[in-house]
Amino acid sequence: MSKSVPLDQLEAVPESLLEVGKSLPYDLYNARGNFLSAQNYIFRNEMEVAMVLNAKPMRLKLDEPTIKTQNSEELFDDTVGGEKTDSDDNFDAFDDSLAGTGSVELAFDDSSQPEAKKLKFDYTVIEGTQELINLFPKLFRAIHDDKELAIKLLKKMEDILFHVIAIDYDAAIGVVHMTEIKTQAEHCVFAAILAAIYSRTIGYPDRFVRLVANSAICMNMGAIKLHHQLNSEDSELSEDMLSEIRRHSEETVNLIAEVGIRHPTIKNAILHHHERPDGSGYPLGLHSVEIPDEALIIGIVDTYLAMIGPRAYRKKIQPKEALKAVLFEGHKYDSDFYTSFIKAIGVFPAGTFHELTNGDIVVIARRDPEHSTKPVVCRLKSAEGYIENTLKFRKLAATKQTVKAPFANGMSLGIRPTDLWKS
Repeated sequence: MSKSVPLDQLEAVPESLLEVGKSLPYDLYNARGNFLSAQNYIFRNEMEVAMVLNAKPMRLKLDEPTIKTQNSEELFDDTVGGEKTDSDDNFDAFDDSLAGTGSVELAFDDSSQPEAKKLKFDYTVIEGTQELINLFPKLFRAIHDDKELAIKLLKKMEDILFHVIAIDYDAAIGVVHMTEIKTQAEHCVFAAILAAIYSRTIGYPDRFVRLVANSAICMNMGAIKLHHQLNSEDSELSEDMLSEIRRHSEETVNLIAEVGIRHPTIKNAILHHHERPDGSGYPLGLHSVEIPDEALIIGIVDTYLAMIGPRAYRKKIQPKEALKAVLFEGHKYDSDFYTSFIKAIGVFPAGTFHELTNGDIVVIARRDPEHSTKPVVCRLKSAEGYIENTLKFRKLAATKQTVKAPFANGMSLGIRPTDLWKS
């Protein structure tokens, strides 16, 4: 079970209590209140101690009662999120005010979401996302050929990305899920969008969020050709290819350093985003607290997008199944980061397709902040097989219906992101 504790229930840990060879007398939490290390853990070397100290470790105040933590399995329990109401069960009485307007009422309830009015672009979410994808190959060429242009392009992409997520989190998440990821441009841009929303949602300041977004954009710059080859590979990977895969993070860090992109947060995020808390990752086989937060964030987002995108050797995985895989990783490592990702993009992310318990086929338009498993939906096809000519929106919590199962062929029903989100 992942743990998170309010900061007012925590206090700093004396450094003298953290020593190699000695067991922890209590659980440790980081400066954001997220679980860090378990009671009775024994530090194996000075590096582990240093990594924990760098995270500003905290413990429960000694006079505080034991904290009960939420069971993250509830994230996928369709009975959670409010009782069923007695309101009309059919979808004829849709509320057009719930359409994709980015309204305050239905936007993800997060005070950290920046305000679009402070930004300088006129793009809609969809236009801004497409512009980011268009700029990606230009950035790739500039990193190889033009240092000054590369820095300017990366800054422009950073600003556009912040504009996109400032308008409407759910629209940005929806565009990611309604686009078939075929290129590295799409993969890295979408990773940057999700990583920015994710890191902002769990409380990081703007500067860190921007650095994480830049890291995601640049994470595969040293291995674009390799990733194209991997996406089309339908046989077992050779030892040479596996070796090349394990080198690509270091090669990317070296490449972008040559054009002046050397910030330690970006370097750490790219270099270590394939590390895993159990030590099974690469290039260094780091464990748990040795992995920087920025690398964990990029790694989770990168893995999720790889699962929901098609590959030559397998079909794409439905987002809900991919999120369950993310949740499983969180249980395995007892890491709050994994559960936090699901909370950041939604149990049923915008832009995903589902069948309801009454047989209707819907697309998720946005989350309902009061009901994690009952989002705002748009019906595309009735249980009787009729295709909707006019799109209308409704809070699922206002009906007796719940989400039954993912629907794999939603895009075949003719829906487009521009039909759902206008801002």
